Amino acid sequence: MLLTLMPRVRTADIWQIIELIKYLMLLAILLRETIRDIREREIDIGVPIAYGIIAFISNFIPGQGDILSCLGGAGIGAIVLVIAYLKRESIGIGDGIMLIVTGAALGTYLNLILIIRTALLAGIGAITLIIIRKRRKMAADTMPLMPYILLSYISICVRFV
Repeated sequence: MLLTLMPRVRTADIWQIIELIKYLMLLAILLRETIRDIREREIDIGVPIAYGIIAFISNFIPGQGDILSCLGGAGIGAIVLVIAYLKRESIGIGDGIMLIVTGAALGTYLNLILIIRTALLAGIGAITLIIIRKRRKMAADTMPLMPYILLSYISICVRFV
């Protein structure tokens, strides 16, 4: 039906538009969950899991998806989830699930870059918070990881556009 509405648009262009929509949806989900993580210190995993399933299924489209990369990216996120579980949620379970979802959407290579950048940004953020807390003599607290995942995702989008 979409092809009949846009007869002058080539099929390759439509797949590029769909891919762009997929990345914008992931950006919206990450933004929503970042706000929730900052405010409530928790992540709603319902919408991200639904998006992850759609991203996974979209990789079965012949010529458009790469199922092995999708599985690899989700596998990397699953490793982070297992580490989160074993470390008794030093990284939240919701953050691990979100990394599985980003892995299904981005693939192995980009999800690995996302996780590395997230770790670097979170390290810089933690050092900054330690310095600020020492100056203000604040009590130690946990810090949300989602803002760093969002910033890492934005940096990937800017780099690979």
